[in-house]
Amino acid sequence: MDFLVVQDIALTETAKLAHVVLPASSWAEKDGTFTNAEGLTQQLQKVIDAAEQPLPDWRILKDLALSMGKDTGIRNIEDITKAITSSFILHPSSFNSQPCFSPINYSPAEKSDTYPMALILRDILQHSGSMSSRSKSLDLVASEAILEINEEDAKKLGIADNSHVKVSSSRTSVYLKARVSDEIPEGAVFVSLHFPHAKINTLTSHSNGMPSITMVKIEAVK
Repeated sequence: MDFLVVQDIALTETAKLAHVVLPASSWAEKDGTFTNAEGLTQQLQKVIDAAEQPLPDWRILKDLALSMGKDTGIRNIEDITKAITSSFILHPSSFNSQPCFSPINYSPAEKSDTYPMALILRDILQHSGSMSSRSKSLDLVASEAILEINEEDAKKLGIADNSHVKVSSSRTSVYLKARVSDEIPEGAVFVSLHFPHAKINTLTSHSNGMPSITMVKIEAVK
């Protein structure tokens, strides 16, 4: 990538790769709105003052536009609220108002004797992304990526609860702590994807169209 700009409230894994980082205010430090997947817009009110350097998102975008010779006409948060409320209909002719299902095209991962287990990446209750792993209170509950494996599979592979395992795909290998669970189906293992230091993404591949499912080999670490 020739040039990467990241706007965020912390130096995330992606921000560490950026050529330019634009420090933004957190949700508690700015006025604004949230629009959910339903299309409902809710107002957000600032509760604490931001540090000197971070700016609200709209200010960053406004200043960027001005530096590129474009005046958006936005001067304050009230201007944004007015623009949102005056544009409540978007492309009325292109939306289908009736709920419907759409087919998903994918290529299933190919099983092999070398990599017989399906690795599935999933969210866990305590975290909502890599940013939440910065919370000390949440880390007291869940602080590392855990590989969950079915009881029968664990017996066959000689894996005990809380032991360490080597997880290998056709791309690379990582080491994780195992948790034996009766909630995981045989032939599959689950791993949370919120912890960058675990480097789970290095195991996956987008070649099958389903990067969240990767065929792997699990080995007990003595």
